[in-house]
Amino acid sequence: MKRVVLAGYGQMGRRYASLIRASERLELAGVVVGSEGSAARVRGEVAVPVGTDFEALLDEVGPDAVIVASPTELHGAQVEAAMSRGIACLVEKPVSATVAESVALLARQRSGAAKVMVGHTLVFAPSFLRLLALLGSGRVGT
Repeated sequence: MKRVVLAGYGQMGRRYASLIRASERLELAGVVVGSEGSAARVRGEVAVPVGTDFEALLDEVGPDAVIVASPTELHGAQVEAAMSRGIACLVEKPVSATVAESVALLARQRSGAAKVMVGHTLVFAPSFLRLLALLGSGRVGT
């Protein structure tokens, strides 16, 4: 069973948490949120450590993987923190807030620090596929 820390518990974070809980191969090991108020709310929803300090939670929990679904401005630092610990990471797009930060993360990942994958989850969503079909058919859009 792979233990996963989730950074962010908004719409995407909750979706990932649900998928992790439904998996026979994954275990939700911790959740990081942006404020103590959010942490108190999330503690009422999950039976795992919940905190506001990403690096402290990684060190406490020692996960096999991290999913970064936090606000974009946090992505770069969170991905770097995971990589520096050798923890595999799935990061929601965009990878980071700036091109320079993204390029630096790519270079670090290519050095073998850890595996990093960028999530493009909406590409496969039924509503998105329907929209693409409508646009392609010429029935909507110009």
